[in-house]
Amino acid sequence: MDLSRYEAVVVDDWRLAPAADYAVLGDPVAHSLSPRLHTWAYAALGLERSYVAIRVPSGEVGAALDHLQRLGYRGVNVTVPHKAEAFAWCPSHDEWAARVGVVNTIDLRTRHGANTDAPGFLASLAGLAVGRALVLGAGGSAVAVVRALESVGWDVTVWARRPEAAQALGVGVASTLGTEGFNLVVNATSAGLAGETLPVEWLGTGLAYDLVYGAAAQPFLQAAHQAGWAAQDGLSMLIHQAALALAQWEGCEPPVAAMECAVQPVLYSGEHRAVVQGHLQRGQLVVVPTETVFGLAANALDPEAVARIFAAKGRPADNPLIVHVRDLAQAQSLAAEWPDLAQKLADAFWPGPLTMVLPKQGHVPAITTAGLDSVALRCPRHPVLPALLADLEFPLAAPSANLSESLSPTALDDLEPRLTRRAAAVLQGEPTEFGIESTVVRVTPDGVRLLRPGAISRAQIEAVVGAILANDAAEKASPGLRKRHYAPRTPIHLVDQLDASAPGLVIGSPTIGPHQVAMPADPHAYAQRLYRELARLDRAGYEAIFIQRPPSAPEWEAVHDRLNRMVG
Repeated sequence: MDLSRYEAVVVDDWRLAPAADYAVLGDPVAHSLSPRLHTWAYAALGLERSYVAIRVPSGEVGAALDHLQRLGYRGVNVTVPHKAEAFAWCPSHDEWAARVGVVNTIDLRTRHGANTDAPGFLASLAGLAVGRALVLGAGGSAVAVVRALESVGWDVTVWARRPEAAQALGVGVASTLGTEGFNLVVNATSAGLAGETLPVEWLGTGLAYDLVYGAAAQPFLQAAHQAGWAAQDGLSMLIHQAALALAQWEGCEPPVAAMECAVQPVLYSGEHRAVVQGHLQRGQLVVVPTETVFGLAANALDPEAVARIFAAKGRPADNPLIVHVRDLAQAQSLAAEWPDLAQKLADAFWPGPLTMVLPKQGHVPAITTAGLDSVALRCPRHPVLPALLADLEFPLAAPSANLSESLSPTALDDLEPRLTRRAAAVLQGEPTEFGIESTVVRVTPDGVRLLRPGAISRAQIEAVVGAILANDAAEKASPGLRKRHYAPRTPIHLVDQLDASAPGLVIGSPTIGPHQVAMPADPHAYAQRLYRELARLDRAGYEAIFIQRPPSAPEWEAVHDRLNRMVG
């Protein structure tokens, strides 16, 4: 399955630009979310359009625009530091571009330049009371911000490294970087992109706003937040200005909700509900929270959609997927047999973290079950996923939202960007309740076999169905049975005790080293935190992570399974 259409194409030399419909030009430009915003917006609209990112050095903007026009591009967005050069290239401009003297949106078919930064910025401030604003910077983006704020009554002051540039804007000029007396401070410089930190003296309170977004905005916004200021990056502005650009290019109502889903986690509510449903109906991927781990969901009955899961995760084709159902009736429609034992387990544990492997109906695609004649079924109980399933006419295949064999994410912060950029949306959810994957059992009229230990213990299952039968050593009907699985990038070592210098996890006692985490002595609480703590240690860049072996008691069976597979 080729997912390249949904990956951002970044071109380092404009002379090598591929055939496409739209582009964003800048330097740097590889970080831009504009390709993702527009790609998923066009998908939501049902339009076959392509959008790429192209690096253009200063002084070459005009030549690059001429070249793209000859190639048949419909339009471009222009980011720092090229907005003034783009303005000069365009023979006509919209009202905002004429007012601020810079362009960020061009229709190459007419060479008409527009500025959607200013109205996009104002839209992102909706609900903020007018007051005094300090704008940092005097470049093209700063000019748009100043004129936008002035247009709605703000008292604007500008600070710039070159005071003469600030004076040219015709507003108040600040000689120092102090915020006292202002209730809005806007960083319109590219300091964050250059890895620089502005020496702002944070006094008073208000809203700190950085026009850039993501990691580049964090030093500025974190300093503001620590001083008691509210903080907002430029993502909302990007969405609004992109929507305005799309409307100008395509002459249609922009799918703002779909654009929001493309670049930030969203609640399954309001307009986002229809967007998420539409993506899944069209065979796209959506990251969803569950009570076990975050999952990568697609229509379980659509072979092409399921193929996207395997491609996005790099998952082996012989590793079956768990199918998530909205209720018992939907589960029974997918199973060719429903033994009394399956009913007992469903009554006891559904909705919840128990997966049952049963003979499958013929309409369940072979790719979903890895070619097996059985299907793995689960009815989840997390508030988000059941609500989504209730809105759909089909069940969802939803393995963990990770790259194959790596740690399963149990919180939004732990999602792997290389995977989420292949999904059309990410649904918000709190850190998961159980922290490890569901228990998987094979159910036959003769009995129940435990294929994968998980959130429901062996003892809990046996209390319902009696003694669990022995497994077939060649069993392949469950995910998570590979020798190496659930592993962080950092090598894992299981040890009886940790040295003081060893980073890792210890059980039920104070840590003896600065890089160690004290884990609960209760197996359920331990499991709930396991992946989360390992993800944090994995990001720290240690050469190895050491884990104190848990007790060998039966209630630790699922934890031991995960730890042993991490080691491989």
